Amino acid sequence: MKLFLFISQSIYALMLLPWFIVWGVSFMVFDSGYSLWGVGIMIMVTLYPIAVAVCSLLSWIYVKKMRPLSIVAINLVPSIWIMAFALIIFVF
Repeated sequence: MKLFLFISQSIYALMLLPWFIVWGVSFMVFDSGYSLWGVGIMIMVTLYPIAVAVCSLLSWIYVKKMRPLSIVAINLVPSIWIMAFALIIFVF
């Protein structure tokens, strides 16, 4: 379990580098003015490092207190952002 946590969280940490670029480019969503859609996109992009930190911390805290499947579920929450970004890049 600890190896899985280490590998997955290393991937999340490596994904923070492209996230910083995406976060900077995301401000262009406000070029045509403020909208609910633009604010929502900025909130979702900005929440990725917060989700990484919170989920990583919780998974290490509960590593001995919870079942392994629950820890895996907690640790995989930030992968939602990675999968969504990959979907946007490769499908659209």
